[in-house]
Amino acid sequence: MKKIFTLAAIMISLSVASFAADRPKKGKISVTSNSPSTIFVKIDGQRYNVDRNEFVLNSIKPGNHRVEIYRMERRGLFGAMKTTMIYNSFVMVAPDQLVNLNVNRYGSVAVRKSGFDPYDRDDKWGRDRDNDHDYGRRDDDRGRGNKW
Repeated sequence: MKKIFTLAAIMISLSVASFAADRPKKGKISVTSNSPSTIFVKIDGQRYNVDRNEFVLNSIKPGNHRVEIYRMERRGLFGAMKTTMIYNSFVMVAPDQLVNLNVNRYGSVAVRKSGFDPYDRDDKWGRDRDNDHDYGRRDDDRGRGNKW
């Protein structure tokens, strides 16, 4: 009876500890298009259509992901569709990070990464001021970092 009770107590404590552990935070990949052409995206081989020039993939696992962006245009006399790859690269998504891929009207892609927190917490507890008072930039003669 002691062995069964001890085993049950250990199993309950392990299950409570696993529920209390922090879950890995998910990221987002956003694709915005200013191009007049039709755009579609492949992320890790999965195809997604960019609807109304914007697409957001929520809750993506942190890590490297292959992102391919294609542009579809009507060409020729009979309007045959031509598909052109305009972006093909691996994108690193960190936990709690938004990766924004912006396609301009000429087909160039700009990648921006920013952190996001849905609850607007930054773990600084109000201590986000300049703590070193620009110590390393005091004698900077090129005008970078001057506050005065």
